[in-house]
Amino acid sequence: MGSGQCPEPVYIFMISIKGLHKKAWKQQSKVRRMIEKNICYTCEKPTGSQLGHCEHGDSLDFDYHDGTWTKPRWLRTQCSGCNLFRNGKQVVFAAKLVKEYGPEILEIMLKQKHDVRKWKRDELEEIYKEYKELETTLMA
Repeated sequence: MGSGQCPEPVYIFMISIKGLHKKAWKQQSKVRRMIEKNICYTCEKPTGSQLGHCEHGDSLDFDYHDGTWTKPRWLRTQCSGCNLFRNGKQVVFAAKLVKEYGPEILEIMLKQKHDVRKWKRDELEEIYKEYKELETTLMA
């Protein structure tokens, strides 16, 4: 640097809110699948590779705004066949939730589903951190 050259610029990249949401979702999905031993909630086959919802949204941006995506009781491991190709097998999914929690659970879930919110950076980072720590505990 002594010969009159400028120092190399330092670039700091921040992950977008949407990127943080995706990162937190992936970590939550990974840990939930570990806990549930990759058993599909709806067909009970040991091929669960995704995290499914009981109630699916109308848009591709559903997870980003939905108030239920961080609430573990609404999310279960599902295989791609059930989650993607059979629209989450919502009837089977809902019936199992009712069996676990009682009939009032669906009304509660539908109310929380409409809790649209704008996630803050620190909230998403905290969700990611929580599930990363849980993964470390499960791996020990």
